[in-house]
Amino acid sequence: VAGETGGVQPVSVIEGESIILQNDATKLQKDDLIVWRFGDKGVLLAKIDVETNESTLNDADERFRNRLQLDQTGSLTITNAKTEHSGLYEVQIRGCESLQQFLVSVS
Repeated sequence: VAGETGGVQPVSVIEGESIILQNDATKLQKDDLIVWRFGDKGVLLAKIDVETNESTLNDADERFRNRLQLDQTGSLTITNAKTEHSGLYEVQIRGCESLQQFLVSVS
């Protein structure tokens, strides 16, 4: 199946470092939409429309305010990581139907 991944990828960082979560999409299509979510409630963190290059970052969630960065490839960076950023992250690429999950541990 195109875009299928081999499970949850573990990511460990030390508190204060940046967390870099890279999606595995090698060739994005212009109609793709990349959506990042966090936690079991699926809190929307960021999204980017590949065609228009418009991105939205969630500054409403206090835990992530002024910490999120999204690049053109749809990779997500969380700066100055805290233990509260530990948990499950999910990136979905609508268009090529790719789904990846990352289990982040901040210590």
